[in-house]
Amino acid sequence: MENKIVVLAAESSSGKDSLAKEVEKLGYKFIINTTTRPMREGESQGNPHNFVSVERFNDMAEDDKFVEFKKFKFVENGKETIHYYGAEKDQILDDEKYVIVLDFDRMVNFSDYFRDRVEMIYVYVDENTRHLRAKDRGGFEQAEWDRRAEDERIVYSKSNVFGDFDHFIKNYNFKKALSEIKNILQED
Repeated sequence: MENKIVVLAAESSSGKDSLAKEVEKLGYKFIINTTTRPMREGESQGNPHNFVSVERFNDMAEDDKFVEFKKFKFVENGKETIHYYGAEKDQILDDEKYVIVLDFDRMVNFSDYFRDRVEMIYVYVDENTRHLRAKDRGGFEQAEWDRRAEDERIVYSKSNVFGDFDHFIKNYNFKKALSEIKNILQED
């Protein structure tokens, strides 16, 4: 399908962003999420997100600029904080192929909006491996990890994963996971 939208969704530290960058190299445009979270070291506007203020995000939501958006609770520096994430409608044209990284709830809303264009791929990695990966990539906070892991155990339950995704891949070997995604994309 020429105008397919590949959605990669999974728990934290499962490798979805890295896989999405490789799918982008296959001719899929990357849909950049807009967020109110502050930029981290090494990030810039548009890499990996469009960074806006809460006020700007709320204005955009009121003006119906998002396909979907969601409020997330985080623990940063020991304090609970809230950030918003959304996918802007004007990034997505009918005649292009795209890839986007979303969490489960956002994926469901996104796929409801685009219906038959969406190919939903769940990227599986066990919790212990993801925990080690999260620690290795820096900026790790145990309290935030614990909060996310608890939420993700519920959100990514077997009934959700096997009921809502089109495809299920494991990402213990990056090259093998990417090969599986390439096979999925060639089948359609």
